[in-house]
Amino acid sequence: GPGRYGPVQSGEPLLGIVARARPEGVSMEQTFAGIYRANPDAFEPDHHRLKKGVVLTIPPREQLAEIDQNAAVAELRAASEKWRAEHAAKR
Repeated sequence: GPGRYGPVQSGEPLLGIVARARPEGVSMEQTFAGIYRANPDAFEPDHHRLKKGVVLTIPPREQLAEIDQNAAVAELRAASEKWRAEHAAKR
């Protein structure tokens, strides 16, 4: 639900937090985008992992529901593609 979550443990994925925080009637993508937007400093430089010890702000249902579903999907795809491209370059 809305409020605060944390401190984040080492290796804790945002996806698990999103699954627990997602309110009824709001998609995973909307919840993910809302948490991502509300916590821009909570991520490691590759934007794929959370920083250990950070406390996340979980936006309220009404705010999450206002996020355009298509925009949220596009935003998450772009972030994922960027991470994969950067990660592959490091191999």
